[in-house]
Amino acid sequence: MKQLADADLLDTACPQTVYIGMDSRVATGTQQWLLEKSLSHPITTGNTLQTFIGGEEGFGQIAADLEAARQSIDLVCWGFDPGMALVRAQSRPMHPWAMGEPYGELLRRKAAQGVLVRLLVWYSPSGSAVQNSLVGYVNPDEPLSGGVINVTSDEMGAVTSGMSSGIGGYAHAPAPKPAPSVAEQRQDYCTRWWREATAGMIPNLEVRCRDGVAGKVKASVGNEADPPSAAGGQLGGYFDEKELIENWATHHQKPILIDYGHAGKGAGQGPGHKAVGFIMGLNSVSDYWDSAEHRFDDPLREKDHEGRSDALSKAVARTRPISRKPLRDYACRIEGPALIDVYRNFSEAWNRAALLPKLRCASNAGHQAVRSADLNPALVPAALARTDAAPLGLRLRLQVLRTQPEEGGRDVQGAWPFDKSIKQAYFQATASARNYLYLENQYFFYEEWARHLKAKRQAFMQGTQAAKATSRQAPPLHLMVVIPTPENDGMVPRTYDTLKSLGQAQSMPHQHRLVQERSEDGWFDRGVSPGATDIARSALQVRQPTLDKEGVLMQDGKSLGLKVLVARLVSQNRGGNAHLGQYRDIYIHSKLMLADDCFMTLGSANLNQRSMAADSEINVATDHIPHNRALRQRVWGQLTGGKRDAIGGQGSPAEMALAFKTWQRLASTNAGNLRDGVELSGLLVEFNDDRTATERVG
Repeated sequence: MKQLADADLLDTACPQTVYIGMDSRVATGTQQWLLEKSLSHPITTGNTLQTFIGGEEGFGQIAADLEAARQSIDLVCWGFDPGMALVRAQSRPMHPWAMGEPYGELLRRKAAQGVLVRLLVWYSPSGSAVQNSLVGYVNPDEPLSGGVINVTSDEMGAVTSGMSSGIGGYAHAPAPKPAPSVAEQRQDYCTRWWREATAGMIPNLEVRCRDGVAGKVKASVGNEADPPSAAGGQLGGYFDEKELIENWATHHQKPILIDYGHAGKGAGQGPGHKAVGFIMGLNSVSDYWDSAEHRFDDPLREKDHEGRSDALSKAVARTRPISRKPLRDYACRIEGPALIDVYRNFSEAWNRAALLPKLRCASNAGHQAVRSADLNPALVPAALARTDAAPLGLRLRLQVLRTQPEEGGRDVQGAWPFDKSIKQAYFQATASARNYLYLENQYFFYEEWARHLKAKRQAFMQGTQAAKATSRQAPPLHLMVVIPTPENDGMVPRTYDTLKSLGQAQSMPHQHRLVQERSEDGWFDRGVSPGATDIARSALQVRQPTLDKEGVLMQDGKSLGLKVLVARLVSQNRGGNAHLGQYRDIYIHSKLMLADDCFMTLGSANLNQRSMAADSEINVATDHIPHNRALRQRVWGQLTGGKRDAIGGQGSPAEMALAFKTWQRLASTNAGNLRDGVELSGLLVEFNDDRTATERVG
């Protein structure tokens, strides 16, 4: 098959011949939303899709489906926390931190029932320790050495309590062993679970691990329009952007597949009849559990005893631990033939993976995990979940998409050495949107995407003019973006570049001033750090549009027919604990894009170069309008406090224009309310970040 250049990645549209009626002078065509030419990622029909908002909904459904599992549970994780409870409704004396059955116990119980549990995790000794992604296995206090946890707190307590101390030869009685704290009990539980799991002491449960392959990642990002730079400063004096992306790539996927090949005993219950899967952004770590309301201090979110969640939890951890930070994300539940691609993604990665290294201790010294036989990636069960009997409105077209540098991609034109189908889908849908684009994403620093959007809007407006219409006669495209404050300073420069490209530089005023003011009179030679120099020079190359009096973006004096709004989410303290403050940022971990109600993609991929070219990712996409419209209405209703004129109605241009104005007014008003310390309406607040940054990590 012909080898394609990276530029061909974005050539995704299928040309059509459209005939104009001689009498009516009307032409009817269809808009392409999915990747019709892809061979690696076929579009499947007859699927069902449910989308859950937040961990309470998503993990709750996952727990129910795991409970129903009869043959196999295949879990792919960026991180895994054995101590987290998927469902939280009751206290558990044995696990006082969890408020429900810990995930580790649920998997242990299912394995004891004879269900094969296969857990595939990302593991980089130092990287996983920095992220604390394998809770109880890695040691976050020893990140650079890649430490693991060898001794539990009660074992350490036994050692210290047994030690005698003396002066002048007189020994004292051993000090009494202190009772472990709830946080220590939690950590000890997780460590013991990993000890058993990695030693093969839980029958029917196997843990394998994988890490990024640097050579493959370098090839994938090397063809990007804006390859990562080594000149933008170093995070903590150790890692620059190029180093972090190329040599520290992660496996960021988190799909779940249950009973893929299981055959029931009843008539028509062939292999795959009960198969169900999930594609999501939720990590299997307790921090990602939250309700859709994102309450300020939710008692069902675990307490953050160590103050790792956010500034507020850090400030009060020693006096009154509060819940982990509010966090927003999604999960999609899938039945039907789309699960064939979910299984292929899992089985090929599983076969390449090694056993997770044994967490050694005295209790598992005589045990050793055994690597099971590899899976058959070509397995297609005869009867995947039957959806042909479902109501017509539930039979969806789905496409499973990936970023996977280790595996290639193919379409009818040829092949690539790596899979960037998520990027292809994002760019194609962006080019097709005419009414609205909604992005809710953890990271928003992929300026290549912003340039692509503007280029497609320029082409659209030129076509409008060629058709003898004015720019004012073309309804504007409304871009609404919901993002968190970048989690560290190194993420500020790329975020600024993307916002500047969309005419929103004023939302990061100090970074804007740093770049603009010092760009004059040869400031590059005035003792500024090399990292800051590179950051400023690249930022100055970003073309910033202006806004006309109606807020429409203008590039080179011509209208792009594009309006942009960027917001963040804030939760208000309504619990009466005034000493905790009034507001708390809601962390956006979401990876959702909606376009014109005609397209949705959701999964693990962020809108940054790491997710589009370096880390392994998996998303699902659909062009099913009823699903997408209902999701948009529900999401927007939550964020705006249920304002009817803010949910976009049925998605007409007039309704979308009204919704956009309502969002602008609401976000602006809430920004003022935030400054004044008064009541917020809904969760939306204008995005603003006052930091400056002279290092860049991408």
